[in-house]
Amino acid sequence: MIMQIVDAYLSIRRSAGFELQVPEYLLRSFARFAAKRGQSLIMTKTVIDWASQAPSSGQRVHRYNIVIRLACYAKLEDLQHEIPPRGLLGNKKKRKPPFIFTQEEVGQLLTAACQLHPVDSLQPHTYSTLFALLVCTGLRISEALNLTLDDITIDGLMIRDTKFKKSRLVPLHQTVQLGLEKYLVYRNDFPTDDQHIFISISGKGLVHSAVQWIFVKIIKKIGMDPAPRGWRRPRIHDFRHTFACRTLEVYQKEQDNIDRHIVALSAYMGHTNISDTYWYLESTPELMQSIAKSCESFWQGDAS
Repeated sequence: MIMQIVDAYLSIRRSAGFELQVPEYLLRSFARFAAKRGQSLIMTKTVIDWASQAPSSGQRVHRYNIVIRLACYAKLEDLQHEIPPRGLLGNKKKRKPPFIFTQEEVGQLLTAACQLHPVDSLQPHTYSTLFALLVCTGLRISEALNLTLDDITIDGLMIRDTKFKKSRLVPLHQTVQLGLEKYLVYRNDFPTDDQHIFISISGKGLVHSAVQWIFVKIIKKIGMDPAPRGWRRPRIHDFRHTFACRTLEVYQKEQDNIDRHIVALSAYMGHTNISDTYWYLESTPELMQSIAKSCESFWQGDAS
């Protein structure tokens, strides 16, 4: 019975674009565990017993929370299902603050990318353009590497088959368009049938492992490993974090309504949950100061 609920739940979630390989494995494991006990309803004690089998506290919390979501769905159909109370096995580990690049650090990184060897090859043009695009658009690295020549439109870049299997159009600033066009001049002179925008010197589309290797090589060269300012070591994904935080800082400096613009930023970045976008508000001192000032104004009765 619970296995049938799992099937229906996964079908609905996947229709919304979620892949759910790991949740499926865990939920089916829980359904088999409950079936061995002869249970057709989700019971809190059974959820605790099953989740407690995991070897670490983080995994136990993860298992427990996954079944809570299933239970919320199941209870809509049958009130006899129990929804386990949140936090009973502990709370989800807090996300670590991302590394936010300064403008100077971005400049150093792009300069180093332009100096990659062989200097007379396509490689320095490819990586400097790729990293610049990530900084200026906040694209996921997988989205950038999947781009093909057909994805370039007069209105921007068409991002297909994203993390959540949805497509979106990403408009480009004029300077970004010019930079991409300059790179394409070099790229289109390269003899290859591969349609990916970003290609290696072998003529094939770049792969994530190769990009990661070059990125680590560059940050070591410019003295960012270990990370400066007491941060965690920079990752490629931090280009995306930097884009989001700097965009929100612009809204804050212009005294614009962040709540109004954060919805547009969430859609631009391809977030399925707006809470993922609001998380960036706590990622830099400037944004935290903005929150503090807003709270102070509220308590003083000056909030509009």
